[in-house]
Amino acid sequence: MRWHTMRTTRRTTWLPTLTLALMVVAIAGCGLPFNGVFHTPQTLAQNGGVRLTLEVACPATDTHCTIAAQMQNEISILTQRAQNGLGIADASVKRLDATHIQVDLPGTQNTPRVADVLAKRGQIDILDTGDQILPVGQMVQPGAYPVVFTGAQIDPNSVTVTVDANTRQGGTGQPIVTFAFQGSARQAFADYTEQHISQSLTIALDNVIIESTTIQSQIDGQAQITGLGSQTNAQALAAYLKSRPLPLPVVVVSETYIQPTH
Repeated sequence: MRWHTMRTTRRTTWLPTLTLALMVVAIAGCGLPFNGVFHTPQTLAQNGGVRLTLEVACPATDTHCTIAAQMQNEISILTQRAQNGLGIADASVKRLDATHIQVDLPGTQNTPRVADVLAKRGQIDILDTGDQILPVGQMVQPGAYPVVFTGAQIDPNSVTVTVDANTRQGGTGQPIVTFAFQGSARQAFADYTEQHISQSLTIALDNVIIESTTIQSQIDGQAQITGLGSQTNAQALAAYLKSRPLPLPVVVVSETYIQPTH
């Protein structure tokens, strides 16, 4: 093929290619099928949902805290929790002023659940409580037990919510949350559990015990949390494991349910 013929071929195929690309953008923007998946972005005005206003505050004990320095991190984590943890793909999180954040959750009605998930700090700690099995729901004072691992060492892509096969056979279908550590923490966790067989493995969420059990054998970097009671609780826990804890605490100052317009 001569060079001038090759140039002619490129010129005649460029416009159809560009046209196809523009058609794909138009189709995706209109909410029509793209790659076989239908998705029409939801908005509060059209689909209804929940609007939350959150207030960010500095801890009373932190005299060097600056809200402005952490506001973008707060918004990023809240967005991740809403979209990935709660599964609300079109959730919108934006700053209102120096201390307030607005969260729009289209298509959502379960306000108590979403508000609770979003407002928690979400700090996961694995504690060394020796041979003590602590009751689920018990509050522990920070520093009362050594923190041996944290949620920051967990691989967010490994977090899943499933149903325990054993309980499924019994008809209860209790949910379990499975996760794995990442990097060097995976081997460190395996070594820790091997060295602490017959001791307790205790997990706390915001200093409240959510799991405390006896280590029966070495755990190879993967762990499960059971006894969560409901799928809702399991999904909320998974949301914290998939995201970092909020750098600053927030409180819900208003909750509004918006009726859909159609």
